[in-house]
Amino acid sequence: MITALLALAGTVLCYGAATVLQDVAAQRADRREGADALLVVRLLRDLPYLAGTALDGLGFLLSLLALRQLPVFAVQAGVAGAVAVTAILAAIFFGQRLIARGWAALVLICIGLVAVAASAAPEAADVPGDGTRAGIIAAVVVLAVLAWLALRQGNDSRSAVALAVVSGLAYGGVALAARLLSSGDGTYFSGDGLLHLLADPMLYALLAYGALGLATFSAALQRGTVTTVAAVVIVAETIAPALAGIALLGDRAKPGLGVVAVLAFVATVFGAWVLTRVDPGRAPATPKSDGAGPTSPRPESRENA
Repeated sequence: MITALLALAGTVLCYGAATVLQDVAAQRADRREGADALLVVRLLRDLPYLAGTALDGLGFLLSLLALRQLPVFAVQAGVAGAVAVTAILAAIFFGQRLIARGWAALVLICIGLVAVAASAAPEAADVPGDGTRAGIIAAVVVLAVLAWLALRQGNDSRSAVALAVVSGLAYGGVALAARLLSSGDGTYFSGDGLLHLLADPMLYALLAYGALGLATFSAALQRGTVTTVAAVVIVAETIAPALAGIALLGDRAKPGLGVVAVLAFVATVFGAWVLTRVDPGRAPATPKSDGAGPTSPRPESRENA
């Protein structure tokens, strides 16, 4: 249990810090007219962006470790709550001050994360039937079709919201697939663990969900505002897989703490949603002594980098 909770805390810190580093690189990158297909290539030469990407990878590995014992709703609440780490780091290192509503959201997220972690029952996922596993795999195809339909709607806000929903559900699918990954003798890289991992269809479902989530998130950003897209993704990637984990994988709270788990989960997701919406209303940074303050990264979710 302690290992899983530490892994969850590490996931939150890694994702939150990664957003700051990646956004620093994106803010100082050369801006070009129209669609910039080479932006990522240029960013890959930037040390902060590389460091942020490495932290994203470490955070993902830690989330896999957490999902081996903690229910999906606890881990996904932590993923959503990483936006609080981003906001705090931006305030510390870049002098930006959140308005009162932003600080209230931060407090709500912190309380929610502690409560949801304390109320989660530390158990491995139930062994699902073949139908459940097949359904999780087939859902990748369904989401891909929905993404294609959303792309055909044109470059408007409705298309952006639809793509953001698909992206959030795809990221949620990553969590569900990770929760079900088998690893032979209980580890991924010793004994027969790696062979079992490579033979598990859930691994390839996880990769497919991840690729679909990234692609649809990028497409959504091209059609809508970043705050709207981020908010929709956060809600979709937390609520849907949490419900699926409870219904299909046996995720549950500790006896007598079911109501606490529900309230804490809702508080965390709502706080993260509010925090992605308050950026335009942030108070201005306190001026530096030389009259020039640095540009601050936005306290958005990890996907916004």
